[in-house]
Formats: sequence, C-alpha cells, structure tokens
Amino acid sequence: MKFQARVPVLATAVALAATPFAQAQIEEVLVTAQKKEAAVTDVPITMTALSSNDIRNLRLTDAMDVEAFVTNIDIKGTLGGTNPAITIRGVGLNDFNANNNPSVGVYVDDVFLVSAGMLNFSTFDIDRIEVLKGPQGSLYGRNTNGGAINYFSTRPTFETEAYVTAGAGNFDMWELEGAVSGELAPGWAYRISGTGYDRGDNYVDNELGSDFDGSDLAAGRLSLLYEGERLDFLTTIAGGSAEDGFQPFKNRGFLDPTDPNLGPCPTAASGNPAQDFSCTSLLLGVDRTFLNVDVETFPNQEFDEATYADSVPTPKTETDSIFITARFDYEINDRWTATAITGYADIDRQYADSVYGSLQGYRYFDAERDEDIDQISQELRFHYLDDRIDLTTGVFYSYDEVKSRNTTNADDALATLYDIRYDQETTAAAAFAQMEYTLNQEWSVEVGARWSYEDREYEGGTTDLNPYNQSVILYLPVEEGGFGLPPSFTGPLPLTAGTRFDFDDDDPSGRLGLNYRPNDDWLIYGNVSTGFKSGIVFSDITFVPEEMGPLDKEELVAYELGFKGTLADGTVQLNGAGFYYDYEDIQTQVPTALALTFTNADQADVYGLEGEITWAPIDGLNIRAGASYLDTEIDSPGLDDNELPNAPEYQFNAIARYEFPVTGDLYMALQGDMKYTDEMYKEATNNPLAQTDDYTIYNARITLADRDDVWEVSAWGKNLGDEDYLEHSFVVDFFGITGDLYNTPRTYGVSGTYRF
Repeated sequence: MKFQARVPVLATAVALAATPFAQAQIEEVLVTAQKKEAAVTDVPITMTALSSNDIRNLRLTDAMDVEAFVTNIDIKGTLGGTNPAITIRGVGLNDFNANNNPSVGVYVDDVFLVSAGMLNFSTFDIDRIEVLKGPQGSLYGRNTNGGAINYFSTRPTFETEAYVTAGAGNFDMWELEGAVSGELAPGWAYRISGTGYDRGDNYVDNELGSDFDGSDLAAGRLSLLYEGERLDFLTTIAGGSAEDGFQPFKNRGFLDPTDPNLGPCPTAASGNPAQDFSCTSLLLGVDRTFLNVDVETFPNQEFDEATYADSVPTPKTETDSIFITARFDYEINDRWTATAITGYADIDRQYADSVYGSLQGYRYFDAERDEDIDQISQELRFHYLDDRIDLTTGVFYSYDEVKSRNTTNADDALATLYDIRYDQETTAAAAFAQMEYTLNQEWSVEVGARWSYEDREYEGGTTDLNPYNQSVILYLPVEEGGFGLPPSFTGPLPLTAGTRFDFDDDDPSGRLGLNYRPNDDWLIYGNVSTGFKSGIVFSDITFVPEEMGPLDKEELVAYELGFKGTLADGTVQLNGAGFYYDYEDIQTQVPTALALTFTNADQADVYGLEGEITWAPIDGLNIRAGASYLDTEIDSPGLDDNELPNAPEYQFNAIARYEFPVTGDLYMALQGDMKYTDEMYKEATNNPLAQTDDYTIYNARITLADRDDVWEVSAWGKNLGDEDYLEHSFVVDFFGITGDLYNTPRTYGVSGTYRF
C-alpha cells in the first residue's frame, strides 16, 4: 500500500550487499529505537532493523511489506486492503475502522500516526525501518502495547548525490522513483525525492461484470537540514495523491438450501464450504416479500477471480495527504541535549467496499465512505549522558480529529439503507523518563516510567433510512434482535445516531531491565515492561448504543529474557528470546446476530520463543534466518481456550544474497527469500470459516551492476509460487455468508537504477 501520500530480545540489522564484493562480515546498522543512536546489538530490546539496501533489494514498496521479513508479526488489509491491522506476538487491534488507534504504534520520522487509515503509505527513499516487539510503555507510550514500527526517511546530504529508478512489471505496471540531495548554502542541505506508480490492471479479474480498475500514485518529499555548532534543524514536507483500484472480496455461502431451517451445509463445519457448490447464502431483500427467503450460490472460488455484477459499484479509493515534521536538536552542554519534534498530518480519502460481493448483483452491505483524519503532535525530550548514567526524559502532547460518513446499501440483506457518521476528537498527553545506570563494566540496570492521559470525545452512530418502508431490522421481532415496529412505520429511524461518549484513560506504564555484558561480543538481558491501549468506540453499523462501547482500555505486562551474540570473528550474529505476556481487557471483534461488534475479552496468556541467525560464511554471501513459536490462550466467557486472532503458532523466514564478479567491471547478485506462516484464526471466536491455512511465500531477485555501484539492472519476482491465503474474513451467520479478502498474487518485473 502507498503513503497515501498514498499518505533489544531479537535484533537483526544486516544490510544485504551494502557494497559489492563485501568481505565476509556482518554490517551493522545504527538505530534510534531508544531515542538515541546505538548499534542494534547494544540495544536490549526485541527488534529487527532493515537498512536502505534491504528495503531496495527486498522490494519493500509499501508499509505492509515489512511483514514478509519479520517473524511473529501479521499485517493484513481489512476493508478492500485499506486500514491495515498489525499484530505482533498476538497483540493487535483487529479493527477495520479509522477512528481507533492501532495496538502497534507506527511512526514516520518519530511522529506517531493516530489511525489505521494513515498506514497505507509508500516507502520510497526510506533510510531504514525498525520493528520493535513488545510493549514500549516508557519511551513511546501511546497505544504501543504490541510494539512499534519506525520508518525513517533519508536525510539530506551535503555532498551532492542523486539517483533515478525506473521499472515495469506484470499487471501493466510501471514505476519511477528518484531523489537529489546536496548543499544549499553553508550549513544547509536539501533533499528532494519523489515516486510515481501506475498499475493498469487489477490483481483480481471480474468474471461477470466490468473490469476492476488498477492503481496509480504520485508522491513527493522535500527535506531541509541545518547543521550548526550546537543546533541541528530538520524539516520534511511530504504529500501526494493516489487512486487504488477496488479490492474485491471473495464470498462463500455456507447454508444448506435443502434444510427447512437453512442450517449450515456439512462442509461449513470444516471451514471449507468453497468445495461444496450447493452451499448458499440467504437473502431477504427489497424485491422479496419479507422473510420469503431467497438464496444465492458462489461457485467461483479462484482467489484471483471475483464475480461482481455491474449493479454493484466498484470505485477506486482516492486519497490525498500531507505530512509535515520539524525536528530541533540542541546541544546544551557536554552532557545534555534537547530534542523537539513537531508533526502534522492531514488525510482525506473516499473509498468503497463490498464485503459480500454478489454474483447476482445483490446488495448485501455495500459501503461508500468519506473520511478526514487530522492530527498534530509535539514531543520535547532531554538526553543526559555521563560515565554511568544514560537518561532520556520528556513530555508529549497530541490532538487528532477523525470525521467519517458511511452510506451502506443493504437492499438485499436487510431491505434498507444505512447512514453511519461520526466525529471523534482525541487529546493525549504524557510525561516519561528512562535511565540506564552502569553498575560496573559488565552489569547495568534500566528503569523507565511513563504517565499517559487520553481524553476522547465521540458523537455519531447509525440511522436506518428505511427508504422502502420494509427495513428488516425495524420489523423483526425484538427477541430476534429487531425493533418490532408495525408495518405502517415510515421514515428514517435513528438507531444509534447522536450517541455521545466522553471518556478518558490514564495509565502508568514502565520498564525494569537488567543487562549483562560479559565481553564486547555478548549481551544478555531480562526485563519486565508494561503497556496500555486506550479505550475505543466501534463506529460501523450498530443497532443499539451498547454495541458501540466504549470499550475499556487494554493492559499488558510482559516478561522477557534474551541474548545477542557475535561469533566467528564477526561473521555470525545469533539472537534469541523467550517471553510471557499477561494480556488483559483485550479489545477484539466478535459477531452479533446481524453483523459484528467489539468486546473486551477478560484475559489471555501469551508465551513465545524467537531465534534469529545472520551468517556471512564467505565473501559476498549473506544468509539470514529466523523462527518463532507463539502460544496464545484466551480466558473469557464465550471465548475460553480460544487463540488470539492473527497469531500463528509457527513462523519461519530466510533470506540469502550472493554477490560475485562476472567481469573486471561487473558483478552479479542472486537473492532469494521465503516466509512460512502457520495456520491461524482471523477473529477471536475461532470460527473455522475464518481460519487461514498455513502458507509459504517465495521471492527472488537477480541483479547485474557495475563495480562502482553507479548503475544496476534487476529482475524480480514476488510470491513466485502464486500462493493464495486468507488475509481477512467477515462471517455473518444470519445470512450464511463470508466475505474473504485474499493476498496479492504472483508479481514480477524489471527495474534499473542509475546513481549520479
């Protein structure tokens, strides 16, 4: 997905082929995961870092791509690929609405993005990506009980440099990216970068109606840097516009039309009614007398094909965005520095989704949405360093507003139209401090604390417009979830519209850690950390105010023990960790009689192990492999013994890159990578219809370049096995239908880069 523009336990930071013919040694990337620059092997938290070379060579073109190269993480699209839901070690908000903060904090240039609706951005001209696992309750704080993902754009350089990359691929795709950087005036440097992308064909073919549109993007970034004797200043303005092609859902009916009670067909219990073409879904719509049940079958189950009639609208997602940051770093004296970071963002978008697309052209829940997300934030922090004390302390403030209007056509589901709109304002503030105190040459202790406060004001809800005077929900008996109104009722009825919530959460969180460094090559650490996620309001279709919430805040206590070791004269990096989470008041999606809503599950236990090895056995060859094990168990009425959603038990990944000379002036690089993901459930009820089978994705790249690394040409392929898997699924028992979102099919292409 694109910045639409289109807006330490485990640590890996090995650049794949930073320079041609690199010696057999691991290159380490400097990171700022703890708000200070450090080598990743010296940071006692779980993290994976990807360098600019990794980003290019692995073809990470959007924010969600990072999932393919990190274990114990799942990132999925929700509504038509928008509003991605990020889960790390089983902790994540399984929501598809834009008004609720994710459980995994996403930061661009140290600025927190408040909404899942802001996470579909392009990773062009990015310097590095840092994935932090576990609660970040002291230095990050706001809604990062699952972890944090940091994206850092490339800074301006005083030495003149430039590059341009162009490429083309299947699905009628072309792309262009470039940047130029240099000195503007004494002490001042600039960088201008941009990208353009066009994909003429949609990833999914429509076998019934008109073709779905492709996607296009134009985005740019301007950065200015001032470096003085004591003061550094960096400001960035980024923005762009994108049109993403409609992403259709696949559908499966799972009712048995031969059953007078329309019970589930036999294959539905196994979660695979796609193999039984006699399974159907139920229809009550406008053209049928009330409760005179009609049915529909969905025989086509090819994951890259859909059957949408032309009567179902399939418009593009249109997004316009602007993102501005300003950072000041001031050296107060030899021991103290001050940093101030200001962030502003504005995202406007219109998009549509048809979760239950129809072969017959029926309208189940076809939504057209208009959203506006605005945010402003300010962080001020101070860093102190002497021989024993390394201290970071500061304050944080942010304000954001999310407005949305959603018109949902449910003609053939509930014989009506719904108007859903809301306006939500959130104010957040925090004070924090974290200190590492060196006891002696081998031992140090870390202590961190943060007090966070959030106030949320929400007004909105659902109106049943009842344009046909036969809305099912209005006339359905109360005991069946309806309102029991007489057939003579006319006009719209505010179901939950005008509902107001004004609530706040405050929470102390922190971290206590002990670090042991027996020598320069080993770090062994243990820590206890806490995190919280503020309460939320469910903002989709609701029939009674109780379905909206508000939900209580989540709280998490994490216990972790890990190590990092460098072996074999710097050619092997070995990392490992074990952890346990006590996860309480989990905000999770559950079905209702007619749709779905959210609830607080009481508690879950989360256990896990992670291991990763990086090895440079010979000159030019780098190998990286990782594995994770995760066990989650919910303890809550109705969900007892279930697994957390988006939490596969096993994941494995591997990357290998080999560079070798082909002539005196040319070298070649061969690269392959893979990731295996175990089966998992996509929601907390563990419905087999919403279960993803295990899958493996393979990617590859071959590059020819000159020895000076001035130019290169590459051929690449992603998902070479054309593997298909279920990214997300909505299941509504009342209608006997699922809405299934699948992954991207096989893509391939060529690209060339020239550096000036």
